[in-house]
Amino acid sequence: MKRGFKAGLTVLAFAAGGMSGQAGAADAENGEYLFKTICAACHSIEPDSHRTGPSLHKIWGHPAGKAEGFDYSAAFKGAAADELIWTEENLDKFLRRPRSVVKGNKMAYLGLRDDADRADLLAYLKRMSQ
Repeated sequence: MKRGFKAGLTVLAFAAGGMSGQAGAADAENGEYLFKTICAACHSIEPDSHRTGPSLHKIWGHPAGKAEGFDYSAAFKGAAADELIWTEENLDKFLRRPRSVVKGNKMAYLGLRDDADRADLLAYLKRMSQ
């Protein structure tokens, strides 16, 4: 299914109250597309394959700022010291507005406001963490 057509169906489903936007109804395939178009410029999903940002391999349920071999900014070192764990709730908040979760982070990424797209991206990250 083409991306634009799928997005139109998603909008119609939300308008009709047919979808909740929760990860259970999420589309991990669209999440993979979003990862490749939004995240992959700076992040890898492969183990120990850091880029400008750390590898997101098995991020689900793991502490923030602690991927071995990556030199984190002071903001993420602070998040690690505060014991921030990448739960679904924390990842959702971070993907929506990163600076609201890790204040002072240096990521160029400003956030993904669309609830359905965020749920899809979360579904992909969760799948890749298992």
